[in-house]
Amino acid sequence: MAWSRVKSILIAMLIAVNAFLILFYGINAWRENRYKDQYNRDLLTAASALGVTLDEELTRPEVEKLLPIYVYRNERKDQEIAKKLLGECEMSEAEDGTVSYLSDFGRVFFAKDGQTELVLLNAAPKDEREAERQVKTVLRKLGQKYESIEFVEAGVARVNLTAVGMPVFNSVLTFSFSDDGLHVTGRRVLHDPQQVRSAEIRELPGLLLSLFGHWDEMGSTDKTVTGIDLGYLVKNMNGKRVTVLPVWRVSEETCDWYINAMDGSVISAE
Repeated sequence: MAWSRVKSILIAMLIAVNAFLILFYGINAWRENRYKDQYNRDLLTAASALGVTLDEELTRPEVEKLLPIYVYRNERKDQEIAKKLLGECEMSEAEDGTVSYLSDFGRVFFAKDGQTELVLLNAAPKDEREAERQVKTVLRKLGQKYESIEFVEAGVARVNLTAVGMPVFNSVLTFSFSDDGLHVTGRRVLHDPQQVRSAEIRELPGLLLSLFGHWDEMGSTDKTVTGIDLGYLVKNMNGKRVTVLPVWRVSEETCDWYINAMDGSVISAE
C-alpha cells in the first residue's frame, strides 16, 4: 500500500474521531442546558406556588464556582498597621483578646475576629474628594481590598470589603468625619486569605428552594426577590484562623438572606 494512501486513511480516521468527539460534547452540552432550563422552570413554578415573585434572570448567575477561604489573625502585621496609622504607639491586650494601640495621633482597637475601631486625629476634610482620599489612605494602611466607597450621608462613608476578588458581605467599614477627627468602625478582613480545597458550591436553584422552604416554615412567603449575589460571610473562628464561607445573598423587599452555598443552610450575617 502506498504511503500516500495510508496517510489519507489516517487523516480520515482522525477527522472521524474529532467529529465524534465534537458530536459527543455537543450532545452532552445540549443535555446539560436542557436540564438547567428544566431545573429553572421547576424553581419558578415552585416559587409562584409559594407566593414568591422571582425574575428568571436572577437564577442564572455568571459566577458558578467558589471555594471557602481561611483568613488569619497576625499580631505582627497588626502592629505594623498600627504604626502606619499612629506612628510610635503603646500596645495593651484585654482579656477577650482585643488589642489596643495608643499614641498622640489617635487609638486603634483590633478584636480577634476582625472587629475594628479607629480614632484618628486627622484634620477635617474640606470636601468629599479629600474625604475619599483619607478613606483610601486608611484602607491602604489596613491592607484592605474593597468594591467601592459610598458616601451615605454628609461626612459618613461606607466601604464594602472583598477577599480574593469577591465581596465579604459582613465585612464593612464605616468612616465618620468630624472636627475631632476620623472615626472608623466595622469588621475588616483579616490577613493572608487562602482558598480551601473542598466541595464546590451547589447549583443555585436547589439552594433557592431550600430558602423558599425556610420561608414557608416561617409562614412568610409573600416576598419579591430583588437581587441574588454570590460572595462570602466571615463565620467560624478557630484559634487564629477564621473561616470565610461562600454564600448566596438573596435580597428581598424587607431584608437580605444568606444561604450557605455548599450545604443550603440559611445562616445569619452576624
